Amino acid sequence: MFSNIFRGLAISVLCVGLTGCLTEDKYEAAAEALKGSASLREKFVVKCVGEGHDWNARSREAYSWYVSVADSKNPRLLCQRIVNSIASGKMKYKDWQSFNEDEPTKGAIASLQGK
Repeated sequence: MFSNIFRGLAISVLCVGLTGCLTEDKYEAAAEALKGSASLREKFVVKCVGEGHDWNARSREAYSWYVSVADSKNPRLLCQRIVNSIASGKMKYKDWQSFNEDEPTKGAIASLQGK
């Protein structure tokens, strides 16, 4: 269940403008681009909220395991937290990959929690 949720979020957030597999180099390039552009961060958030993920009750329940229930009901907040964590360098490539492996790292969870 978590794997599909996080994979959808992963695709929606980082594949904007990227083609092929997301390598560590591409992740770092995307992080650097996000770091330098508030408008690009906003575009990624809009894409994450609008097109990239099914924000249904099931996915919100899954997010509530990691964040407060109120936060899990706000897709925009979760997307902002992830994008900001990537841009700030707090979320590393291995943290990002952990979403796809269905075993989020401490860094990935901290990102969802806005830490």
